Formats: sequence, C-alpha cells, structure tokens
Amino acid sequence: MRHYWATLLCLLALVCLGQACQSDLSQSLDGRDCGPSGECLGGYTCDQATKKCVRTGTALACREGETVCSGDCVVLRVDPENCRSCGTRCSAPPNGTPVCVDSDCSFVCRAGFVPCGSACVDTGDDVLNCGGCGIECPESFGGSAVCTQGKCRVECADGFKDCSGACVDVSSDPARCGSCDAACSAVEVCDAGKCAAGCSGGRESCNGACMDVSVSPLNCGECGMACPVPANGTASCESGSCGVECDEGFEQCGSACVDLQADAGNCGKCDVVCDAPDKGMAACEAGECTISCSQGYALCGAACVDTDSSHAHCGGCDKPCKTEEACAEGKCVLDCPSGSTNCGGGCLDTSTDPAHCGSCEKSCPSPTNGAATCQGGSCGIACADGFSECNGACVKLDSIDNCGVCGTKCSAKPNGNAICGADGCDVDCNLGFTKCNGECVDLKSDVAHCGGCSEACTGSDVCTGGKCTASCALGTTNCDGSCVNPLSSTAHCGGCDKACMPPSNATPSCLLGICGFSCVSPYIQCSGACADTKTDVGNCGGCNQACPVKPNATASCSAGKCGVVCDAGFSKCGSNCVDTDTDKQNCGECGKRCNGNKTCVAGGCSP
Repeated sequence: MRHYWATLLCLLALVCLGQACQSDLSQSLDGRDCGPSGECLGGYTCDQATKKCVRTGTALACREGETVCSGDCVVLRVDPENCRSCGTRCSAPPNGTPVCVDSDCSFVCRAGFVPCGSACVDTGDDVLNCGGCGIECPESFGGSAVCTQGKCRVECADGFKDCSGACVDVSSDPARCGSCDAACSAVEVCDAGKCAAGCSGGRESCNGACMDVSVSPLNCGECGMACPVPANGTASCESGSCGVECDEGFEQCGSACVDLQADAGNCGKCDVVCDAPDKGMAACEAGECTISCSQGYALCGAACVDTDSSHAHCGGCDKPCKTEEACAEGKCVLDCPSGSTNCGGGCLDTSTDPAHCGSCEKSCPSPTNGAATCQGGSCGIACADGFSECNGACVKLDSIDNCGVCGTKCSAKPNGNAICGADGCDVDCNLGFTKCNGECVDLKSDVAHCGGCSEACTGSDVCTGGKCTASCALGTTNCDGSCVNPLSSTAHCGGCDKACMPPSNATPSCLLGICGFSCVSPYIQCSGACADTKTDVGNCGGCNQACPVKPNATASCSAGKCGVVCDAGFSKCGSNCVDTDTDKQNCGECGKRCNGNKTCVAGGCSP
C-alpha cells in the first residue's frame, strides 16, 4: 500500500509537469507572493512583514522575538533599518547615528558632538552653539567670530587691530588713532594714524575719521553708510558700492558667503534649496541634499512619517490603508477609536496635534527658532535651546528689546550705547566718558561729577578740565556749570540741553554741532535705524530687502538670505510650504506628482 501511494504521487507530479502547471509557487523567483498559508518553494522563506518569498539558501530559523526582513532575522524593536516593521528606516542628522528604541526612531550624536534640537553640533568650535546650544558668538566689524574650546573670540582682519576685543582701524579711528590708547582731541581728526587738524589726500572726515568713501566698507559712498558684514566673509567697498569677500572655502551666493558642500539653502550650487518634510530637517552633505526626521518619526521615501497614524504608511513604510479605512495605532481600521478624529485617513488627537489643533483644518504656525505645539486644542510654541517665548515668538533675552525678561526694553542714553548686560540693562559709554550711576558723563566737564563720579562742584563753580573753577576756559560754553564744546559734545550738541539720542544699537556723535550716530556691529544704518541684515526679515541681506510672506509659513532671514518656517503639518518644498497629504504636485513627499486627472488623497495619488 505504501508503495502504491508513492507511485501515485510520482505520477501526479509528472502529469503536473507535463501540463505546465501555473501555480503561484511553481517558479523559483525572489519577491514572489507567499502562498495563502505562507508557503514558499524550497530554499525560500516567507517574509511575514511583506508576505513575499525571499531566498534563504538554507532554511532560516529565527529566534523568538525576531522577524525575517529581506532574508535576515531582525528585532523590529531595535533595528534602525527595520524599526517596528520591515523597511521602516530611521534617519539621523549629519554627525549622528540613527537608532530604534522600543520601535520608535531616534538618533544619537557621535563622539564629540551633542544634540541641539534636531542637529548634532560640536559646541567646542560652533559659532552658533559655542559652549552650549543656542550660544551665538557675536560678529565684529573688521573681524570674524571664532569659537575655540567653547569660548567666543574675534579674529581681526588685516588692517584692523584688536583693542580689548574690538577690531579697530587705528589708521582712522579718532578715539584710537595710531594705537588702542591714543585719542585725538575734540577738534582733531585721525588721518593715516595721526591726529591732525584736517584730512589729507582727498579723504573725508566721518565723525573725525578720515576716510576714502569710495573704498571704505564703514563709510561706503558717504559717511555712516556701513556695508553689511556676511557670515564667513568680510564686507568690501568698491567705487562707493558695497560688496563681499568670502573666506577661503566659502562661495558668494548673492550677498552671502556659503559652503556649497554643507549649506542646505545652497547645496552643490547657489540657490539649490534642500526640501524639508514636515517633522524633518534638511541638510547638505558633500553637496548633496539629505533628510533626517525628528524623534519618533520614520523616513519613508522622502517623507517623515508617524507610522501610528499615517494612512499611506500604516504600521510601516509603504503599507497603505484602503480608501475607506483610517490608520490607528499602526493598524488599518474602519472607525477611529474613541478620543481620536479621522483627519485625512489618520486617527489623531486634535487636542494635542499641532497640525490639526482643535479641528482637522487648523494648523498651528511655527516660529523661527522653535516649534508649534497644541494643548487642549489651542496653539502654542516651544522654543529651541537658548531662546524664550515672547509675544508668540522665540527670542533671546539678551537684546535691548528683551533684556532678561520679555518686553524689557533698554532705553537709549546720551554719550553711550544702550546694551543688555549680565545684570540687565546697561550702557556702554563713548570713549572719553565714564559710567557714573548708570549714566555716561565727561569727568572733565560735568559739574556733578568733576574729576570723579562722587566729586561735585559747589556754589557758582564750574567744571573745566576735571577741576572746579570760577569760570569756563576759552572756547567752551557754560551749560549749567559744565564747561563743554557744543561743536563736539553729545550731551550739548549745538547748544546746552541738546543731547544726541541715537536709535537702538547705535552710539551717538556730534560733529560741528550736528548730532549723528554710528551703528554698532553687526548692525548697519538702514533708513535712519540700525538693522542686522543677517537676521532682519525687513532688511535681509541689505537695507529694505524684505522677505516675502507666503501661505502656511512664517518668513525668516538667516545669514542674509530669506527663507520660510512652515506651519505644523506642512512640508517645505523648494521655497513654499505645502500639504503633502493633498498637494497634487507634491503628493506624499516633495516632488512626487500625480499625473493626469489623478488627485492626491491622504498622501497617495488616486483616480
């Protein structure tokens, strides 16, 4: 009987071969669908995640807790190439390594780097994060900001001298003429490093500095018109027009100096902007655009995805739900669980989701230097390290507009520049003035501080030359006991009680009885005010160059170039913010177009 059955089976096999049976399992091809019960031909095993047959060479026996992905046994809970499901890949920013922790994607920074937001940086030499996240080294005109071993310093350019941390042109600065501690008198100018009665060689006096305005970056074309200083470069002036000279290794793109191998806004060549998906960050490595996703999001193609709720990637990359289904906790369902709402095919909590805050249609705006949040169905913001929330924006509390506390503004004062110091608002006095009780005074002429902060003249005495006397010296005017020169005194410019009050981020000046001001680096004069053209959205890259306001975005200015910060749920595709769940030109990810009459639904093209 046993022989009978063996013979019968052999005959059946020969009949099948003779008739060229067309079973789904009759051909030995990789990637073919598994049988209804997970069957594969010998030498193949069924990948349970993809339901495809994969070659094993020999029978693959995985240990408990492992899954076969592309012929290998992996642990989906910890494998960054197959995180939670086969093919769901984790990502990392430059100088980082992707990891999978309890089925959620994340990253760790390599040795010598620390996480600052979604980036890995070296706080020992990064001028934007020097010694800690968000600690930016200030720029100085005539020099470059440098971070060394976590400490900020300035390297002065050729022709400038380091005077107590400031880069000074001692050939023209009347306060430091020829050397850091040599000042010219109020009626003198500094000409070629020497104090003189007037300028020579066709140079003009700009607040006592003899300058050739055709080539001076501080006074380009006319006195007081400083050229913007680019990051990674220096300002230049030729024939009265501003320009830039980039440091070695950097290329000029517009008015900025950039590293084409590492700049996500100029990747490989100028104006090539790397796309940044929602919940992701664009980067440029070796001149090629890359993407890294925020913690908890998987990289599926060029999109950063929450596989718990993505209709197109439910439970793993490229695992779409049916049209009538939604994705909840990584599984396709017909109805969303209680407490969640079906928004575009994903079951979401509209009380906490910033892309669908309070309702599916409401997206929270994202600030520069921060991220959108949603709590109780109301939008908010969370600021990056080193920044604080202030009136809906993320700002540093070390500026004269927000000093120590949001909204605390440092008032301008005569004879100095208002600053925000370690203990709050303060003043940086002009050379020749001394700070007494928070005010800048001239100890040589101030009747209340004659020769010293606590030395006041009495009776009818006046102060001249730092001493109390009966009358003022020849050439000076008695202003309530202070003997001053109204042609040069910033406290009494052109007459008693006519103090020069500069705009924010500027120091006052008085020349021939007329008030003026000079902007403090990195600020330059723009329409009577002082602006930082590297960060000011109203003067980005140059005066009066306003960054455009675009839909679903907040305008930004970085390194003198306009950009956008997309609202929650929107991806930056080129210079625009789009919803890749519905955008036909960018369906599911930037650049993926739906052809013909197809529309984009839940990140997938549909007829």
